[in-house]
Amino acid sequence: MARIRSIKPEFFKHEELFDAEMETGFPLRVAFSGLWTVCDREGRFEWRPRKLKTDVMPYDDIDFSRVLDALATRGFIVKYTVDGDEYGYVPSWNRHQIINNREAKSSIPQPPENIEASDASSTREARVNEIAKGSMEGEGKGKGYSEANASGADAPIDFEKLAFERGKQVLGKNAGGVINRLKNLKCKTWPATVAMIEEAATKQSPMEWVQGVLRKQAEEDDPMRGVDCSPLTPEQRAYALANGLS
Repeated sequence: MARIRSIKPEFFKHEELFDAEMETGFPLRVAFSGLWTVCDREGRFEWRPRKLKTDVMPYDDIDFSRVLDALATRGFIVKYTVDGDEYGYVPSWNRHQIINNREAKSSIPQPPENIEASDASSTREARVNEIAKGSMEGEGKGKGYSEANASGADAPIDFEKLAFERGKQVLGKNAGGVINRLKNLKCKTWPATVAMIEEAATKQSPMEWVQGVLRKQAEEDDPMRGVDCSPLTPEQRAYALANGLS
């Protein structure tokens, strides 16, 4: 069942989403915002590409499974599995949606606690493994990480350790505080943080770029941003009471 959701004006200036759309050739902005209307109150949805397409982009001649994968590999959505069934959720959901208290509770299982290490993004994991592999071949990337995991190709990846090691290479040896802020304020997971650091590495001024990302996120998260603090009109108060918003 489709639901009414909010969209901020800043959404239309989302540079990372626009860049991803240009890179893939998929209509990711429409698809991403359309998925919000499919999500339940916790930002979760069933990972059923064919059915989702009929709700989000019914008239487009497009493989929606590839659209979902493009969003997932870039961290806009996360795919996970519970008891053999596949689901997805939007990591930034609670920062951008205000849910009516009368909406039904979620019937979809919550993501596993270890999703950060297993399901956050196969593409990001592949990029992380490339960094580790490069260091073992003498390319000088992530040296400490590769030595710690040289015992086997399938050794678990310590994303937090890798984020700090790679982050200090890209952003400077004193970048620990910035890396923590990047994870807590913007990325939310360590795999996503590693991917963001790799994105910064492609910029002319990596630290300046990351600081710009953090400033933008802080502005978007400001609880008073765009809030009109003037008293409610009688009509607004009546609407709020009628809809359980008081």
